[in-house]
Amino acid sequence: MPNQYLQIDGVATYVHHTGKTTLPGTPPRHDQGHVVVCLHGAGGNGHLFADFMSELEAFHTVIAFDQPGHGRSGSLDSLGEIEAMAAFTAKVLDELKISRAVLLGHEMGAAVAQPRV
Repeated sequence: MPNQYLQIDGVATYVHHTGKTTLPGTPPRHDQGHVVVCLHGAGGNGHLFADFMSELEAFHTVIAFDQPGHGRSGSLDSLGEIEAMAAFTAKVLDELKISRAVLLGHEMGAAVAQPRV
C-alpha cells in the first residue's frame, strides 16, 4: 500500500493511501469512486485500516493518516482534544485537495469525524 509524508502545520504526517503511488509532496490521486478517509482511535494509527483499504481499493480511493503523536507521524504528544484533531483532519484534507469525503472513524476517530455545530 503506498504511503507518504505530508507537512501539516510543521508536523510530518504519515499518510496511507490506495491508488497509484505519487511523488513525495504530491497528493495521491483520488479519482476512483468515493474518497473514504479512515480515522484511527486513541493510541492507534492508520495501518489499522490496511486490510479494509485493500478490500475497497478496486472501487474507491481510501486514505488514512496517523494523527500527530501517533504511529509514524511527528510530534511527541497527541493534539489532546477532539476539536484539535478534527481541525488537523480538515487541514490534511485541504492539503490532499479533497473537498468531499466519506469519513470512517474507529473509536476516537468516530468522535473526530462528527460534524461540529
